[in-house]
Amino acid sequence: MMQPDATTSTEDGGDLTRPPLPRTLQVEVTAACNLRCRMCLVRYRPALDRLHASMSLETFGQLLKDVPHVESVVLQGLGEPLLAPDLMKMVSLAHDRGVVVGFNTNATVLTRRRAEALIDAGLDWMCISLDGATATTYEGIREGAHFGHVVRNIRQFVEAKHVAGAERPELSIVFVAMRRNIAELPVLVALAAELGVPAVSVQNLAHSFDDTVGRLGYDEIRNFTSEQM
Repeated sequence: MMQPDATTSTEDGGDLTRPPLPRTLQVEVTAACNLRCRMCLVRYRPALDRLHASMSLETFGQLLKDVPHVESVVLQGLGEPLLAPDLMKMVSLAHDRGVVVGFNTNATVLTRRRAEALIDAGLDWMCISLDGATATTYEGIREGAHFGHVVRNIRQFVEAKHVAGAERPELSIVFVAMRRNIAELPVLVALAAELGVPAVSVQNLAHSFDDTVGRLGYDEIRNFTSEQM
């Protein structure tokens, strides 16, 4: 076995060949999604069933045991977290271990009942994707969603927090800025204020997909992102 020496040791004597376990984890609890967003790879692959494409509570619990000093967990990947069958139990399990837990959601299935369950489970933060201030713009980007339903769900979540007297989860709206929606950003900020959401984050499209030229199946998403970046 290699012994620590001048090239494998840190200043405090630790072994660089055996780095410490991470304190932050990002876990895709489900690969299933109910939308087909124009800028997401999920749109361009076969739909996945939530019952067979989700992580089990047992696996999630074992992961927390295997990384005992984890401090925060993001329940996020390409899928929609609220479709994960064991999501509420996962949030509760992380919370009970003192782990800060949160996720991004499209909020399309964020019913009042789910809102209350997430609050009771101890969710620390939640970001809601809303890429427009009008139905035409938003629904043209996030195919399968209904703007009015999402706004209603956000309003219900804020009301549920108020009724519960809960400070958490901290809420924010995430806006993916594109040529087709950037003019609506000021109106979206006003809408967030009216709904009682205290923060709006703006991010650019993450990837141009220029590295997929010549590969089958990527033309549509590459053309979309090139037009919108």
